[in-house]
Amino acid sequence: MKKSKKPRARKRLLKRPFDPAPIHPQHLYRWADGERFFGYSQTEIVQKIKAGQIPTPFPLTDGGRAKAWTGQQILDWQAERIAKAAAKAQA
Repeated sequence: MKKSKKPRARKRLLKRPFDPAPIHPQHLYRWADGERFFGYSQTEIVQKIKAGQIPTPFPLTDGGRAKAWTGQQILDWQAERIAKAAAKAQA
C-alpha cells in the first residue's frame, strides 16, 4: 500500500535579498542584481541592452560568462531616467 504524499508548501524564493544600502559608484554589481536596479525582468534587460537603453555590463572573466555593471553606470542610468521623466512632466 502506497502512502499518499502531503503537498509541500511552496516558498517564494528571491534571487537576492533586498538590500536598502545605497549604490556605491565604485562597486561592481552582478548581472543577477540587474532586476533590482533597472526594474525590468532579465529578458527585458537583454532587449533594452540590445536597443541601447540600458548600459552594457562588462565581462568579469576572460571567458565572459560573469558580467557586472559599475555602480556609476547604474547611477548615471537612473539619473538619466529621472531627468527624462521630469522633462516629460514639464512638457
